[in-house]
Amino acid sequence: MKKVIFFLLVLLVGLSSIYWFLLRDWLKVERQPDTKPVLLTFNFDPIGRKFVAEGQDLSVIEIKAIPTGTEVSAKDHQNLGEMTIAEEKDKQLWVAEVPKSPLAVSEIYAVAFDEQNNQVGKLSLPFTGATDIYDNLWKQVPFEEITLEMGKSKMAGALGVKLLAIPEDNRCPVGVECIQAGRITADLEISLNGRVSVMSLRSDEGERRVGDNYFLNISKIEPEAVEGKEIEDSDYKITFFVTKELSR
Repeated sequence: MKKVIFFLLVLLVGLSSIYWFLLRDWLKVERQPDTKPVLLTFNFDPIGRKFVAEGQDLSVIEIKAIPTGTEVSAKDHQNLGEMTIAEEKDKQLWVAEVPKSPLAVSEIYAVAFDEQNNQVGKLSLPFTGATDIYDNLWKQVPFEEITLEMGKSKMAGALGVKLLAIPEDNRCPVGVECIQAGRITADLEISLNGRVSVMSLRSDEGERRVGDNYFLNISKIEPEAVEGKEIEDSDYKITFFVTKELSR
């Protein structure tokens, strides 16, 4: 009887050891957390003028718009195209261009699909309604950049801009520590709708409205300011960013 009990104890110890070794090896395995395809965000980037979305393990994201009006069904929704992956790290970053022409729509949304083409998510822009969508996406859009030398003029749509003079340039020189960055002031001749006027535009004031629906600001100044070196008027190249407020 004692031999039987001893044998069972040895067997139990052996089985326990085997179980422990198996359990230890299983615990050593780095188990990756399961990830599911998901659409996390959908928004509008006003600087890059793009739709942007974040997701995980997605295959396709489509952008659709709901037209204004009554009795609009799903079959009436406009397809604005597919987004493309701009970056894929921990999350996917998707982007798409905003239509250049305004749309009469009450909602813009993104629909996400997995690799099996199953719909796994749907998100709308944070603003809805035809007025809010227009104001956010198209009310004021990038129009053109123009670079002018002294005495030269260029057209941006119906807006004519001529660089007359640089009466002020107190920019901080390159490599010098200054309390303020300084600025330049550009005297401009503006031609619009058959009318000619003169205005002064500072580089630190941001956008200035010109006429009913144009905006103008200084976006780049050449050459850079250098300590002890005076810039001749003929050396200046000033780049202006022109935006236009679209009429509805």
